[in-house]
Amino acid sequence: MGESRTSARRVAQAERRLKAIQLRKTGQHYAAIGAELGISEAGAFLLVQRELHRLNEHTAEAVVELRRLELERLDAMLLGLWAEASTGAYLSVDRVLGIMERRAKLLGLDAAIKQEQHGTIKHQIEYVNDWRGVAHPAAVSASGADGRAASGEAVQYPERGPALAQDDAGDGDCG
Repeated sequence: MGESRTSARRVAQAERRLKAIQLRKTGQHYAAIGAELGISEAGAFLLVQRELHRLNEHTAEAVVELRRLELERLDAMLLGLWAEASTGAYLSVDRVLGIMERRAKLLGLDAAIKQEQHGTIKHQIEYVNDWRGVAHPAAVSASGADGRAASGEAVQYPERGPALAQDDAGDGDCG
């Protein structure tokens, strides 16, 4: 049978760890913390690091438990609204979507997806322009900054309709 959690020795150790963390929070160097606690600088460093690690583990466990509890609550709310939302009741559908959004955030489902990029920006622009059917920069360079070709006529953009191309020509006519 082990030592009690509330034994005098364990309480003293906990107080010492707390004192080390408090001193570090105030900006004290490990040498000063060690001097205050009667241990070496390396001992103070290890004491602070172990306590921070222990606190981080405890916090991580608490976060996991809290996330589980929140998901259970959201599931219960979703269950209560699902039948009505399935009939198309707008208010219930809105509430269900809100619950689903919150659930996705808790689970990290909406996190940005990292995509690899290959080639230079110029190559990527050329690829997108080829895909969209846009002329290459060399062909477009014959047009001026105002959207008119060297001859003064409107430049036609394949991905847009003629009305937008006319408006881009600067004549103000959208139709």
